[in-house]
Amino acid sequence: MAQSGARPVTHAPLNIKDPRYTAIFSGDRAEFRRRRLGIDSHVEMTVSPEDDIEIRRINLTNHASRPRIMQVTLAVDLALAPPNATRGH
Repeated sequence: MAQSGARPVTHAPLNIKDPRYTAIFSGDRAEFRRRRLGIDSHVEMTVSPEDDIEIRRINLTNHASRPRIMQVTLAVDLALAPPNATRGH
């Protein structure tokens, strides 16, 4: 099976601009939506106010008339140091 390349839900890390991309940020949540090649993707990330935890939910919807095989890869760039120390890297 030939691979057709990465189709990220968010701009990072590939910095791909897409007019069908939306991002919504609030105090405890981030949402990313995108539709490309008949596939809707919706990623929600929430941070718990009580616990030291991040919760992610990924919804993929195939609107095409044929089945799809997808590979999902998550990438996180954690920074445990203060922002100024992290920028030095």
